[in-house]
Amino acid sequence: MRIIIYIGIFGLMMIGCMPQQNLVYTQTTVFHSLQSSLNGISYAIIPNKDQESSLEYKAYANAIKTKLNQFGMIETEANSAVFKVSFIFGIDNGREIESSVPIFGQNGTSSFAVIGSASSSDTIYKRILNIDIFDSRNIKDGIIQKVYEGKSLSEGHSNSLAEVVPSMIECAFYNFPVINGSKQNCTAPLKPH
Repeated sequence: MRIIIYIGIFGLMMIGCMPQQNLVYTQTTVFHSLQSSLNGISYAIIPNKDQESSLEYKAYANAIKTKLNQFGMIETEANSAVFKVSFIFGIDNGREIESSVPIFGQNGTSSFAVIGSASSSDTIYKRILNIDIFDSRNIKDGIIQKVYEGKSLSEGHSNSLAEVVPSMIECAFYNFPVINGSKQNCTAPLKPH
């Protein structure tokens, strides 16, 4: 009976130690010079040449628009927008992580001990989402000045940007615009596609 209890307790401990594969962990670092209230400020998302025809980019742009609108900002045409918003996203090729888990059992005496181990291998992917906001009212030497720089980094098992980027967008705007120079961690559910 004690063995079954030990195995049950060990099983629960192992479940608690395993990474939750249905969650996206994101760390966002932010630098900005934004006002505390963004209510009523106009913005436009400006794609670069490679992004203009991408349907994936447009899907993420819509998610970012939804977040900006929640903060009272108003989407408008690029030529009349106060803020110009740009973003990039990406993923690496992944890296293999080896791990070992102890196997518990009886060791010949009647005690319970480690009697072996099992190995496993996982691939971990690094994903990025960078969001920049420029203020068209603030031009120095012919260059529109940046007023917000958010860099989000996430690592995990999913190599599908379509699943991960929407969750990273949620985290990028958690407590937006946060304190200048701050770093925050956020967990959001994976968005299956």
